[in-house]
Amino acid sequence: LSRFDAFNTIFPILHPYLAEFTDKPLFSFPFLFFKPSKSSGGSHKRIRVVVPGYVENIRRDYDTVIEAIEGLHSLRDSFEFILLGKPKGVYGSLVVGKAEKLNNLGYNISYFDDWVDFDEWEKIMCSADVLLLPVRSLFESVESNEFYGESKCTGTVSNAIRFCKPFLIPEGCCVGDELSGMAHSYGSVDEVVSFLSRLKDNTGYLKLVKIEALDCAKRFDVDYFSHVLESDVLSRVGDNF
Repeated sequence: LSRFDAFNTIFPILHPYLAEFTDKPLFSFPFLFFKPSKSSGGSHKRIRVVVPGYVENIRRDYDTVIEAIEGLHSLRDSFEFILLGKPKGVYGSLVVGKAEKLNNLGYNISYFDDWVDFDEWEKIMCSADVLLLPVRSLFESVESNEFYGESKCTGTVSNAIRFCKPFLIPEGCCVGDELSGMAHSYGSVDEVVSFLSRLKDNTGYLKLVKIEALDCAKRFDVDYFSHVLESDVLSRVGDNF
């Protein structure tokens, strides 16, 4: 680490962890920025809940997703769920199989068998009313254990910013105060069901969470970060270039 002049993280919440290993300047620049053209939710008769990312069980908990969908039984005609990612392995196939069985019971779940075309992926993300991010707070690997919101971030949060979408995320995955207007944490399946039910029962609440997400995403404007780069970063490390 000594050969670097500074370090960048996606969000400031990772700084305390990185500061344990270096005393060099720390900055935060997201790799995706707010884009007003990506914020449109489109028009559809059901509330559209999009779950982006691979359908797998190492980084994501799709058991909670399926159980939450089942918990919306009485409101199943009011919601559409899209599993926006390629199923991986046996677990992915099992999740898709459960989704298919629920569709036969009157639920509305879309899924994919393979890679999702990028243009289609973008179109679906634009059309979402809310994102469900079932990230596991602990990511175990051979090298080490990583904790989302402490030593690691998930790219799906960056996508929420880019597309200006409110999102649901497990309470163990810290995202930082700067995203408090977009992030809605849950600690159980019942809390996911409760949040989504409220969106249906109170259309004003759905509008509110969308407005708050948009206002929050605007803070991640590329012009703002260009100013920060010029006034802060270069002033602190520029002498080394």
